[in-house]
Amino acid sequence: MARTGWAARLVAAATLLTCACGSGSSPLAPSALWRTILPAWSPYLVLQPDDGALAGYRDALARLKSHAAVAGVRIGLSADGRSAATVGLAVSFGLDIVGIVDNADLLAADVEAVFDRYRAAYPQVRTFQIGNEVTTLPVMPMTVDRYVDVFVRIYTHVVTAYPDVTLVSEAPIGSGIGGSADLVAETAAFTARGVSPSRIVIAMNVYTETALTAYVAAMPNIAPGYRIWVTETGETIPTNQLTYVAATYPQFQKLLRAERIYWYALWAGDAGGDSDYSLIKNATQPPIVPGPLFQILTTSG
Repeated sequence: MARTGWAARLVAAATLLTCACGSGSSPLAPSALWRTILPAWSPYLVLQPDDGALAGYRDALARLKSHAAVAGVRIGLSADGRSAATVGLAVSFGLDIVGIVDNADLLAADVEAVFDRYRAAYPQVRTFQIGNEVTTLPVMPMTVDRYVDVFVRIYTHVVTAYPDVTLVSEAPIGSGIGGSADLVAETAAFTARGVSPSRIVIAMNVYTETALTAYVAAMPNIAPGYRIWVTETGETIPTNQLTYVAATYPQFQKLLRAERIYWYALWAGDAGGDSDYSLIKNATQPPIVPGPLFQILTTSG
């Protein structure tokens, strides 16, 4: 990819930001700057469940939505319904929601009943990801064979009981090369056990060039009928986030067949609080502080 062209356009974007952020824009159909600067942007985000951040989230999502920069969010769920307020906020903006079933709940003896609890707690959610990085997490790894057994049990239950629900596979880890081997093994096992590609989505997390290279090499071994979503990616240096999107999103779309790419995250990381991955800061203590990528996504021009 030629970086000089992108660099010139990003410099122009920074110039526009200094004069456009305070200006008014049409409430009907503002012209979104990101469509010119970052045309490969995929309007999907990870939204960490946090009742204390709802006011900040509301402000951020309103700005993103008004510029068509967000269409869906991915939210970690708990079977007890504790993520309901965050889910409800996303629903109020008309966003598509992917809800993540907690890894620990995949160890339950009756995973079908556990899924019923999730479905009852979040009736607005129609797409559920069955765990995240569960076969590659160092703390509590689940073998691929066991994960496939759990996934197929939930899948069989969902096909019968919830015909409107789509399942998403766990996303193997987004660094190193181990995730690609798990992905190939899982998809082959799904096919062998009669899982319909039309009812599920295959997920992967991609944070490093090493992981991307490994996943690209694995793609010929993944049946073309499966849809692919990159459910996490991001950059920890805020000033590099624009160039990261410009350089990597087209690769994900072309080389991985990624229909969706979820930025990690709107705000916070795994431990909560401000994170360098975040598009904004101060979500729990508004006013929010927009990062460079957020500014581009929410600027008219």
